[in-house]
Amino acid sequence: MNAKKSATLSLKDATAVLVKHFDLHEGLWSIAFDLKIGVGQFGPSPEEIYPGAMFGISSIFLLGSEQRGPHVVDAAQVNPAPKAPSKKPRVKHQPEG
Repeated sequence: MNAKKSATLSLKDATAVLVKHFDLHEGLWSIAFDLKIGVGQFGPSPEEIYPGAMFGISSIFLLGSEQRGPHVVDAAQVNPAPKAPSKKPRVKHQPEG
């Protein structure tokens, strides 16, 4: 079995994946994370407990951006809108006679 041990995406690449997933075709987008914070007493043993905080990521989402930046993706570039099929004029064939 040849399983990968890890696979990595940059923040910009992850944003592009989400833009395609949500089928967005215009606008500037950046990736954002919804964090949950818990505070309490933490430590490796009851004798070594300290005040602390834990952070968890509860969701990942796209946030519209007003300006370009290092992690901002232009949806029109990474997921262009499909082109409408060109309509060719129909030519009516008239029977010869």
